[in-house]
Amino acid sequence: MTREQSALIGLLGCALRGERPEAGLLAGVDQELLYAEAGRHMVAAMTGMALEDAALTDMDAQAMERWKQAAGMGRYRRILMDREREALLDFLEEQGIWYLPLKGILLQELYPRFGMREMADNDILYDVHGREALRRFMIGRGYEASPVRMEVHDDFRKPPLYHFEMHTRLFEESFDDAIFAYYEDTARLLRPDGDRRFGRHMSEEDFFLYFLAHAYRHFAREGTGLRTLTDCALFLRAREELLDRDYLDRELRALGLTDFAHTLCGLSRKLFERPAAGDGPALTAEEQAMLDEVLSSGVYGTWEQKVDKALRRLQPEGGEIRPGTRLRYVLRRLFPEARRMRNYNAFVQKHPWALPAAYVERIVKCAPPLWKQTLNELRLLRKAGKE
Repeated sequence: MTREQSALIGLLGCALRGERPEAGLLAGVDQELLYAEAGRHMVAAMTGMALEDAALTDMDAQAMERWKQAAGMGRYRRILMDREREALLDFLEEQGIWYLPLKGILLQELYPRFGMREMADNDILYDVHGREALRRFMIGRGYEASPVRMEVHDDFRKPPLYHFEMHTRLFEESFDDAIFAYYEDTARLLRPDGDRRFGRHMSEEDFFLYFLAHAYRHFAREGTGLRTLTDCALFLRAREELLDRDYLDRELRALGLTDFAHTLCGLSRKLFERPAAGDGPALTAEEQAMLDEVLSSGVYGTWEQKVDKALRRLQPEGGEIRPGTRLRYVLRRLFPEARRMRNYNAFVQKHPWALPAAYVERIVKCAPPLWKQTLNELRLLRKAGKE
């Protein structure tokens, strides 16, 4: 762990506990590296809020102003997204389309200050039968819709910073068999809201299970950052005593996430529940390994980790990645499984015989705008998995 990463964790703990950072916390810390690290984990606003009321003598005025701007941007984004989301939910209510706000929309309410939790987008699960009506509504409001039909959600963006991921299911079929099967029938987990006719919510236990499953998806596929740990720490602080532990343990076994949940929760508590003394909290080997990966990942992981983890899934027995495994990786990237293509392509859903043409269309459509990413992925593929 670098000095900047250690300072960042300390500042995040202060923000979550509502404490003023101690004098000397930033001694010897490179301000440029600290700011970059906070941005990489999407916690600059949180860090800025920890610093804006602190009387620190080891930070120059220009650096302090940048942190205050990050905190202000967190509040600004929250105001804009809250207002826009209300307009979207009003439309869904008018159309009789049920919906379920997900993840950060709810977690942000647990943070001690408004705008503290940064979000790149808002995620909402909704009735797939309203897909076309929603698409027309969003385009009518000036949003640009994702050109390719996504497997589990549609993507809508509008300047300056609006971004909604509208989910028709919670997990893709190709991710994890146990998790996909568990969430295939999402309706059984939904409860009607009291104040909105078509609004839905989950129980506290089911929300936390989904949070853990979603965190595992990122951790297993490309990595996840410190914000996942702050989310977990705050949820446990606010809700842990109210949770049905027997239900959670049973469902975690069904999802295959018992060990992951134990490590994530333990690490989150140790980092953020109370100030660490000396060299920091005593971590188990599993917690230390998770922290090392979290710190290297940033909020959404890296392409290098994504390629390496995908190769490891194709070669679970371990060892240096073989040429045949790399070839399987390339073929899977060029030609996804037929079930995934059906999810992406509505025409193939109705006409399975068109699958070969759909593969050609996919390559032709995606290659030109993504050629730099493709070249980078091939470079990483050559490097990954070498011992």
